[in-house]
Amino acid sequence: MLAVRWHGRRDLRLEDIPEPQLKPGFIKIKVKACGICGTDLNEYLNGPIFIPTEGPHPLTGRTAPVTIGHEFAGEVVEIGEGVKGFEVGDRVAIFPVIHCGECYFCRRGMENLCVNFGVTGLSEDGGFAEYALVRPYQAYKIPESVSFEEAALVEPLSVGLRAVKKAGLLPGDSVVIIGAGPIGLSVLLVARASGAGKVIVVEPSKVRRKRPSSLVLILQSTRAAGARRKSLMR
Repeated sequence: MLAVRWHGRRDLRLEDIPEPQLKPGFIKIKVKACGICGTDLNEYLNGPIFIPTEGPHPLTGRTAPVTIGHEFAGEVVEIGEGVKGFEVGDRVAIFPVIHCGECYFCRRGMENLCVNFGVTGLSEDGGFAEYALVRPYQAYKIPESVSFEEAALVEPLSVGLRAVKKAGLLPGDSVVIIGAGPIGLSVLLVARASGAGKVIVVEPSKVRRKRPSSLVLILQSTRAAGARRKSLMR
């Protein structure tokens, strides 16, 4: 199968590698869509940062080269021994974090702070390939109404959702968002959906300010929110 592999700083290669062989406790995904995260760009330009190069990762045993890509979605094609709750054909979005389940933080439900923290697509092969292996806790079923392209954005959108929830936003609150990148725009969408009043987006980057896609999304979100408010007032 074809895969995009990180070999070193500014060294990405499209390679033909064997399909991953299913292991007990894993499910095999046929990748349908995969996003490019700022972390991927940072690994390419400035890495290694998270990708293990000097020794194997404590949870995966992997070192570079690895297949990058951690914002992905696809279809279940094989189910490993011991896995329950999934069927071949299930459509899933992937949660890329890998955790040990045993450390202080994991036992308290804070897997993102796991002392052995890892990420599929950085600590092991990820979604820039035709197939990938993930653990059952990393796969979330999605309905037919959600496209694979939309599902690949679930992970970054969840960051925006958490930010709004942590901020304690109340309906009508004014919000200032610094940055109109993918995460900033995710915060914008969630804030509007949560009933925010005035939303101000500050974009320090001249490059991003010139991109029409960001501005269009901001305007569309603002108009949609205004239309919803008028509908509620009738």
